[in-house]
Amino acid sequence: SPLVDVSLIADVQSVEPGTPFHAGIRMAIAPGWHINWINPGDAGLAPSIDWKLPDGFSVEPAEWPHPHRYPAGPLAIFGYQDTVTLWSAITPPAQLDTGAGVTLAAGVDWLACEEACVPGSSSASLTLPVEATARVNVEAARAYERTRHRVPVAAPEWTLTATYDRDAIEIEIDPVRPGDGPPPDNLFFYPDTPGIIENAEPQRLEPGGSGSRLVIPRSRMVGDIPERLTGVLVAPTGWGPSGRPALQVDIPLQPR
Repeated sequence: SPLVDVSLIADVQSVEPGTPFHAGIRMAIAPGWHINWINPGDAGLAPSIDWKLPDGFSVEPAEWPHPHRYPAGPLAIFGYQDTVTLWSAITPPAQLDTGAGVTLAAGVDWLACEEACVPGSSSASLTLPVEATARVNVEAARAYERTRHRVPVAAPEWTLTATYDRDAIEIEIDPVRPGDGPPPDNLFFYPDTPGIIENAEPQRLEPGGSGSRLVIPRSRMVGDIPERLTGVLVAPTGWGPSGRPALQVDIPLQPR
């Protein structure tokens, strides 16, 4: 595709029977264009991956790094620019003939957007030898760790609660240990459920409880409010000592 170049990479140079490894769909995106996150925001479609693996191999769902927000007139799109790699854990069967080769393949579909959106599709494959002990692909393993740093994680040092009224959803963010201080500044919440917030509007962080409160404008389109609030709470400066920017959110959502 002229807009998105797709390749398949792995953090190993050889496959060890029964030992999991990571394979990534790397998408290099043309300058000025972007592809979508699992929730595309106000327009678009999330990429889909159709793995084609040898018999006995299993694959886990992709690990999605946190998205960015891209203004599009009065709208906003959630997604990625430049390059993104969607990694999955793959487990080979315990019985494989060493000395043979195995081919991993995947078909990928996406929507690339600038002022307009253009659908695209491609396929990629990678053949690796089977050896008694896997050899690490150092460069790809480092790339996996860089992506993993942006994948949302649980943060047990914070307590999250969420409520809503007709105008806004509010997330209370309190430290588990009093005195640990407020959460980072410049927070933004990306719901993985479309249609519940105004994607293009600013989100306001204000003091609340022993921490802070993030006030998120609700969608003006009338729709059902989910029983749980799920998504990603992003702090560009990082959450706590790990410095990881994305906090996984999966909490009850109660009326206020």
